[in-house]
Amino acid sequence: QFDCEPNRVIAVKNALVGDFNGRTLSAVSNTTFQLDPDIPETNILKEWYEREGNSVTTNSLSKSGSEGNRDTEWKFLSQINEQTVGNDNRTYFNVRARVVQTGRQPLYKACGQNGCLKKVRDNNNGFYHCDKCQTDSSSFEWRLILSVAISDCTGEGWVTIFQEQAEKILGISAKELSELQ
Repeated sequence: QFDCEPNRVIAVKNALVGDFNGRTLSAVSNTTFQLDPDIPETNILKEWYEREGNSVTTNSLSKSGSEGNRDTEWKFLSQINEQTVGNDNRTYFNVRARVVQTGRQPLYKACGQNGCLKKVRDNNNGFYHCDKCQTDSSSFEWRLILSVAISDCTGEGWVTIFQEQAEKILGISAKELSELQ
């Protein structure tokens, strides 16, 4: 865990270098970090930052989507937990994390009436009951809901991923996944 004071230099060794909208670094099992290493480049970097680096403007690489006015700031998981504890308002942000664990069964049978999509109960007589619509039907829709634990260098947390995003992540539709069972 790092002390997050401003103007610190972090040296990273054996990181995986990626090329997503510029350069990215991902820590792997043998990645090491060192704060303010005793090397000439540390002073060069600090001097550059004092001279001009602290005033450099950065442009967002994300494109605006259907969310419109949602907050699209990138955050660490520890920042999210600190900001959302006891908060009843919905807040949106981006994280870069790895899936470290998956939860329950991702498929469920849902009500197909008027876009309801609530989970239905099997009546064991060829019909499925929706508590929300108070109806019985002989058909249902397969839906996906993924529950996964994600982790970054600051912490971890559980997230829920719904139908459209779950299908993108898995690369398969809910119906196709149900046929594999």
